[in-house]
Amino acid sequence: SSETFWTTTGMFPQEFIIAFPKCVKISKVAIQCYLVRTLRIERSTSQEPVGFEQCVEK
Repeated sequence: SSETFWTTTGMFPQEFIIAFPKCVKISKVAIQCYLVRTLRIERSTSQEPVGFEQCVEK
């Protein structure tokens, strides 16, 4: 919810990593943003945040 969570790094490119304790199926991602040129969503099935593969780029 935009009322309960807000993040910004103030510099470019910006990166945000979310980790789950085990593999989960995500069927929908909602993002609210302003003046974003490109948005890319990637995933990794590794225990560490490495080996990402691109899911979508808009």
